[in-house]
Amino acid sequence: FRFRRRGWTMVEEAEEELAQFEKTFHKLEKRLNKLLDLDVKAVEEKSSPLERARLNVALATAVNSLYAMHLRTQGVSLAGHPLERELERLGAFEREIAGAAAAAAAASVKVKKEEGEGQPDPPVKVKKEKGTKVKKDKKKKKKSKTKQ
Repeated sequence: FRFRRRGWTMVEEAEEELAQFEKTFHKLEKRLNKLLDLDVKAVEEKSSPLERARLNVALATAVNSLYAMHLRTQGVSLAGHPLERELERLGAFEREIAGAAAAAAAASVKVKKEEGEGQPDPPVKVKKEKGTKVKKDKKKKKKSKTKQ
C-alpha cells in the first residue's frame, strides 16, 4: 500500500485506488475490443513484419498488464514475481522494435534521397509566342496590395 495521504482514511485511499483501477481497466478494455473485432488473418496479410511484431508485443503487454492488475486486487506484490520479469522482457522487445523502426525509417529516407523523391521538380519555363497576351488576374493584384 502507498503512503497514506494527509487527512485520508484507509477507506478513502482504497476507493481512490479502485477508481483509478476501474478507469485504467475500461480504457484497456475499449482498446482491446477494437483489436478483437478485427479479422486476424486479414490484419496479418496487410501488415509488415515490423507492424506484426508491434501488434504481438502490444497484445502480450495488455494480457500481462491485466494479470498484474488481477494480482494487485488479490494483494500480491509484483516485486520478485515472475510477471515482473515478463513485463521487463516485453519492454526490451518494445525498445528493440523501436530501434528497428528507426533504422527502417532512416533507410527509407536514404533510398528516397538516392531516387530523388521528395526533391522539388525544377521550374518549367514556358515560352511566350509572339502576339499572345497573358491575362493577369486583377483580383490577385488587389489582394497582394492590401496585404502589404
